[in-house]
Amino acid sequence: MGVLPATAFRAARALRERSISLWPQGSQGRRQEAHVTVGHCVNLALAIATADPMTDAPNTVRRYRSLVEGELRIFDHDRRDTPRVTRECVATPGVGTLAPLFSNYGNTLGKHLEGLLMALSDTGNQAQGDLRHVEEFELEITVGPLPQAVLVFDLWTGDAGYRTERQTYTPPRPVQAAPGMVTVKTIPFSVFEVMAALPGPVSPGSPNRRQGDRGFLHPDDAASRPHVQG
Repeated sequence: MGVLPATAFRAARALRERSISLWPQGSQGRRQEAHVTVGHCVNLALAIATADPMTDAPNTVRRYRSLVEGELRIFDHDRRDTPRVTRECVATPGVGTLAPLFSNYGNTLGKHLEGLLMALSDTGNQAQGDLRHVEEFELEITVGPLPQAVLVFDLWTGDAGYRTERQTYTPPRPVQAAPGMVTVKTIPFSVFEVMAALPGPVSPGSPNRRQGDRGFLHPDDAASRPHVQG
């Protein structure tokens, strides 16, 4: 499902009206662009994927950001196309390929997504080394009474073939969920690439590096339109 710029603008407005910690406010007078950080980018991507109606974006963003890492499932397979699974196991959190990267950012989905963007956007960041074997990743989000997310990584493991790691994120406390409709939406790797390539988001607290940069999802930037598959 393609996401129109107008949808992204509505999501950003809903976040900003609740709190500038969720989405920043541009300066008045000189019409200076808002300073967008990696945290804001994560907020916007989660809002687009989970909020319905969009006015509920602040609540859904906080709910999904606070999900904590849980079960890690590892699948080894011999080839990328029509793979044959050679090994499957369930591991505890903290032993995955990206565990060294994630260990610097706590154990929540929001902080892990910020860590991924940091590693992708800053070529001088040592954490990029943790991504060297990752060929592709995506975020699967379960939207429904019981929020859940899964980060899926496809890795090249040399002569052994390929490995898929599925890191699950669940609510930090037990949730009694009423029956309701459940949908799974996917935020593909391309969205994270677009966000990481933006001039501003380099660190969780750093502003845009150059004055005059247009910031996130300017309507003229066709390549900056994320796609959320539902």
